[in-house]
Amino acid sequence: MRVLKIGIRQQLIFLVLMVALLSLMVLAIITGVYFSANYKNIRADKLQVIAQLKASQVEQNLNYLYYQVYWLSGRDTIESSLVSYRAGNTTTNNFYNAADTVQQFLSSSNTFSYVRLYDSRFELVLNSSDYTTHGKHLPEDVLEELFPLDMENENSTLPANFDQDGLLTGPVANDTSFIMSMTLPIYASASILYDTTDLVGYLTTVMSADSLTYITNDSTAITNGAVEIIATNNTSKEISYNSTFYYALPSPNLPDWLIDTELPIKKSYIANQALRLNKTGSTSKTKLVSGNVVAAGYCPINFKMTRWAAIIEQPRSKFLEPSNRLAKIIVGV
Repeated sequence: MRVLKIGIRQQLIFLVLMVALLSLMVLAIITGVYFSANYKNIRADKLQVIAQLKASQVEQNLNYLYYQVYWLSGRDTIESSLVSYRAGNTTTNNFYNAADTVQQFLSSSNTFSYVRLYDSRFELVLNSSDYTTHGKHLPEDVLEELFPLDMENENSTLPANFDQDGLLTGPVANDTSFIMSMTLPIYASASILYDTTDLVGYLTTVMSADSLTYITNDSTAITNGAVEIIATNNTSKEISYNSTFYYALPSPNLPDWLIDTELPIKKSYIANQALRLNKTGSTSKTKLVSGNVVAAGYCPINFKMTRWAAIIEQPRSKFLEPSNRLAKIIVGV
């Protein structure tokens, strides 16, 4: 048998080349994995920042609407009419000035369309609407969902803090738009002899939620992304693991079977973090109740009438595209 002889010089060259190649491969793999992981974290953080911005925008809109309703509920004509009604003045003329104040409020804005005034026992004492705006187009079945005090004697349940914080009802779908309402308690002094105030009634105002849907429909900041607003009916501080949540403002891509459906919080990592634990964060991979696997950022919405959260979702395949491209470039180089 002929023995192949390789010189020591050639052996050393081969050994050095093998060591160099192996070192480069190890370095490329480690660098690729390291930078890919960090890049994924950076992209997940971006989703979190967008969720925070969306939550802030929703908060600002809700507060803007709230303070307009609060301003109306504090008008002297409304407070004095309710105080007088409580004292026994049940005549029609008692609410004449209050009705005029409400009508001026409704005619000054296209956002608000209906106002109902109740006494402290949920009895309707004033019903006003603005037929010059979109309010006249609201079907009765939609309106019934927006006046929680009208249903109080039936099956509705008001939150424990209702007499202090009020209540936001909806949003409710009306064709291609959404409508909601805010109900605020009205406190007034029953006598000039005392500084204390008493609960004399409630004010429910129906309004458009177009300003909110404009925020959720704008997903230009994220490729193939979706903006969802999820909520829970439990507005108390403690939410159990067995509570439910629903999509308050769903994106156009949400499956129909999930709209107006109560879903268990324990089956959604995002809902558990944002609604139950009140945390802001992100995840590069989570499975939604719909079965889709996505990357997501989430942030609670701080508004005292609700327990909402803003969610930014992106399909995981689209989320991984840039990091996979980066890994290929690093390994190739």
